[in-house]
Amino acid sequence: MSLEGLHNKMKGILRPMVEEDVPAYSNMLKRSFNKWYRDHGWGQDYFRCKEQDLAIFWQIYKQVSHGHCVTAIDHGTGAMMGACFYHPRKYHVSLGIMCVDPVYFNQRVGRQLVYDIIGFTERRGYDALRLVSSASNTNSFSL
Repeated sequence: MSLEGLHNKMKGILRPMVEEDVPAYSNMLKRSFNKWYRDHGWGQDYFRCKEQDLAIFWQIYKQVSHGHCVTAIDHGTGAMMGACFYHPRKYHVSLGIMCVDPVYFNQRVGRQLVYDIIGFTERRGYDALRLVSSASNTNSFSL
């Protein structure tokens, strides 16, 4: 499917994440990871911390790669559907932490976020887009 075709199928818009999005992002990240890991046999919440503690991801990426987080926002409700951080490096772009709100699971939100970052990578002439993941996160290898 082309990027244009994918955008036409989505009910959301893509835009950079901003400071005001952090509470919604933290809430979505916690619910997303906890649901996904519970549904896949983890047996407990992945994130057991306070929701606001997850703002650390925004703080870290803001220091490392300010302005490089794409969010998908629902046209109708204004809700954050998903988000993905990325980090331009010298020769490649690193794909960072990604999550999709459980309400929007299986609606191609993650795909739209990745395609947007692929477009960024290609427009800027980078040689590659690489997934940055821990070795224990084998579920992310499907990306």
